[in-house]
Amino acid sequence: MYMAPMAVAFLLPASIIMEEDVLGITIQLAREDSTIVWLLIFNSTLAYFVNLTNFLVTKHTSALTLQVIIVSLLLLFIVFNLFDMHDDFARS
Repeated sequence: MYMAPMAVAFLLPASIIMEEDVLGITIQLAREDSTIVWLLIFNSTLAYFVNLTNFLVTKHTSALTLQVIIVSLLLLFIVFNLFDMHDDFARS
């Protein structure tokens, strides 16, 4: 079994049940401004390529390399947050 179809099978009905009129709101937003359709397409494409990149890194190297890349990106985001956003989360 693949993860993506199972996630859709479980999460789509749950989101329709738990969120009130989510389909109606999405269709209404798409009719008012077509930008949301392009944002959804872009988001889906970006998620696909992130999963493809993770698969290719694991296939050609190892799972350890993928973990090192993830930790390195996390550290990069923390440093960016500290220097660019001037966030002092260490003091709290």
